[in-house]
Amino acid sequence: MALETAPRTPAVAIARELRRLGLTQGAGKDFQVAGHYRNGERDHTYVLLLTRHANEVVAENADLIEERTSSGPFPFRVSVRYFGTARPTASIANAGSRVRETPAEETAPAAEGPAPAAPAPLPASETPGEELPTPHAPAEPVQAAAVDYRERHRQEGQAAALGWSTRHADAVAWAAAGELLRVEDGSARRVAPGRAGRRVAAALLPPLVAAGFLADVERDGATRIEPTGDGRRALQVWDLHRPEPVERPRKREGLPLRPLLGGQEAARRSAAFRADEERRRAAPARGGGGVGQRPAARGGGGRGPRPPAAQPCRSTARIRRRPSP
Repeated sequence: MALETAPRTPAVAIARELRRLGLTQGAGKDFQVAGHYRNGERDHTYVLLLTRHANEVVAENADLIEERTSSGPFPFRVSVRYFGTARPTASIANAGSRVRETPAEETAPAAEGPAPAAPAPLPASETPGEELPTPHAPAEPVQAAAVDYRERHRQEGQAAALGWSTRHADAVAWAAAGELLRVEDGSARRVAPGRAGRRVAAALLPPLVAAGFLADVERDGATRIEPTGDGRRALQVWDLHRPEPVERPRKREGLPLRPLLGGQEAARRSAAFRADEERRRAAPARGGGGVGQRPAARGGGGRGPRPPAAQPCRSTARIRRRPSP
């Protein structure tokens, strides 16, 4: 029996373990290995799971994958989430903390019928040693499940309307991984196991909070910054459709963002706008009466006939002066 050599890169290490579980690597297959780069340097390695089968296999063997990789030089963490369904969405990375959620019961069976074609995955190398550099590493990759064309069109519209930069997407991904805390002075820090954490730029998070993507939540005696329902949905469509990031310098990170198209925050703003319009229409005009009514005439009890306009006085006689003798 031939001895297996130790992996030389994180990509080789995780690809080897996933192939042991029967998954296939490459374009149009079960998974791809990618790298997250920051300022031209590799920050960490993560895995894109492209099929429902791959998500289910990884979720079932999450502890086994962590145990096998921890015995080598490149340990990985496996997170498993359930976005309101019984189907798992797994993510693998050698950075950040892991999240393990319990499955939820499905309320309705899936509609029968032929499924449309799944979205095409990103191109990747066939060899485990080569990775695909991307500007943003999703904390929770979304499975490329077949969706109907209306849902796909809605997802594409939501992703294109976000107007995020890569740092905005990173911040929501950090929050989804449970890495953002609000400290006593009101600033935010990105924490990691065994580390005090680094301060997050002051202008990065307020636009995301104002647009309804992030919110402060009191949990376990600490104030955590977690994604809202709109934030989780936005991160999913961002990772799935990968819109063109908006180039925004640090000095302009504090500019406001649009809420999620068709999301809860957009609905709340629309309802508040309609309520304000109703209040304006119902408000009485100055001097009495409703909007569009003229105030009553002074000294009278309503609107009476207008008096005739005064005519200028004109003299019909002309005075002629006699010439002097």
